[in-house]
Parts: sequence; C-alpha cells; structure tokens
Amino acid sequence: MKKANVWVGIFFLVLTLSGLPVSDTSADADGTAALAIITDQTGAACISALTVANATADVIIANNNIVAGQTVTLIATSTITHG
Repeated sequence: MKKANVWVGIFFLVLTLSGLPVSDTSADADGTAALAIITDQTGAACISALTVANATADVIIANNNIVAGQTVTLIATSTITHG
C-alpha cells in the first residue's frame, strides 16, 4: 500500500480595519444586527460568526437596532484573529 505525504499548515490572520468610522447612509431593511461576515472581493465568506453590538463585540456599530433608511455606522472592531 502506498503512503501519502500530508503537509498540515497552521496560520493565523490578524485583521485590522482602517478608515473608521465608515457609514452606509441608507439601511436596506429593519432588524437587529447580531452577526457579521467578512467577505472577499467576490462575496465569498472569509470570516463568519463575528458578534455585532454597540459596545463590547467583534464589530461595533453605533446602533444595532436598525430601521430601513437610517444611517448605519461601523465605529470600531476588536482585534480579529482568524486561523
């Protein structure tokens, strides 16, 4: 029986966002923001299940109770480590 060589790599990614705060001036729908997803340029999810709140969370927005048409502002992020 032939054995396969397997290489296992471990990596960690630390994400830092610049240019904050940033806003969307017209929310598309009503709701409570609870989770965030970071996507690549094609829209594929890279990092998911990030918490969202207006205080302690992975992603901090001005108001996580969103009404359609209101401005949604991303204020800050915690240190996001992925890997």
